[in-house]
Amino acid sequence: MGSPTTVTAVRVSQMCATRNADGRMEIFAVQPDGSMVHRWQMAPDGDFAPWHSLGGTVSQPFVVRNPDGRIELFAIGAGGDRAVWRRKQTAPNAHFGDWEPLGGTVSQPFAIHNLDGRIELFAIGAGGEVLHKWEEAPSGNFIPGWNSLGGAVTQPFAIRNVDGRIILFAIGAGGDRALWHRSQVVPNGPFGDWLSLNGTLSQPFAIHNLDGRIEVFAIGEADDHSMWHRWQTSPSGPFDSDWHKLEGGHLGQPFVTHNKDGRIELFAVDAGGRLMHRAQLSVNGPFQPFWESLEGNVRRPYALRNQNGAIMVFAIDNNNILRRRVQTAPNALTYNDWQDLGGSI
Repeated sequence: MGSPTTVTAVRVSQMCATRNADGRMEIFAVQPDGSMVHRWQMAPDGDFAPWHSLGGTVSQPFVVRNPDGRIELFAIGAGGDRAVWRRKQTAPNAHFGDWEPLGGTVSQPFAIHNLDGRIELFAIGAGGEVLHKWEEAPSGNFIPGWNSLGGAVTQPFAIRNVDGRIILFAIGAGGDRALWHRSQVVPNGPFGDWLSLNGTLSQPFAIHNLDGRIEVFAIGEADDHSMWHRWQTSPSGPFDSDWHKLEGGHLGQPFVTHNKDGRIELFAVDAGGRLMHRAQLSVNGPFQPFWESLEGNVRRPYALRNQNGAIMVFAIDNNNILRRRVQTAPNALTYNDWQDLGGSI
């Protein structure tokens, strides 16, 4: 008789997700012991395969897809190792190679493509400055060292202007809680100076309107923790002169995605752990007047669209089980009930 099989229930503390080149969604999650696990749809819009291990001792995962279709996964080494590590698919839709170190002593990684397809990686250095490094060629190797963009900031996030220039956002550290931004001077090129968008804020996120204008969201720290937003007045142009409040307080952990028709949909967690959402009434337009509840007792929402266009929103419950809700149809206001994605490995 063989040895008994050990079955371990999957509990997660952090997660991210993307779609494979063939449209199948793939989820990555960090367990409380720092090991990475993943599972994927067996067909576009279909059921998920069981969890599988990717090993490692990591935290703060982030994922992008290379121009050649291969998924590339980044994470920070846990414990004494604070380097960035990555694993990437050996081919589009395929299994992953080994973990590779990218060096540094950093936190809060974020990655985005340059206009020419090269991934650029940002992280916060030990002194609070933004560090970055980039691929030497699309889907290729990264430069060996990190370069400083200065600042004393936290919570970095980047998005690309319609004209191809990356724009980097971050919150001022210490007593300065303004939102700062710094843009490439030309596509694929160096960055200009840091500029302030003011505010007393945290947890910034940004997305494009259908017309190409970037809209940035953040949680107000000087009021009742409502969501605030401001937007570019033209694609790749300057931002509106002031922040605008989306009524409804005591929110945190925002996430944003697009509906299939191009309307922005916001998610956030309220003080009671309920997942709240709110969508634009029309593309490029104003938002619904109120937040609507998707219930739950959850944290760390993350949302993206199935290949059929329906939004799938994930969140972690108070038992560290990953759960999801899916729109009843693309662009719908309603969602199916919470489903458990816990399982075992």
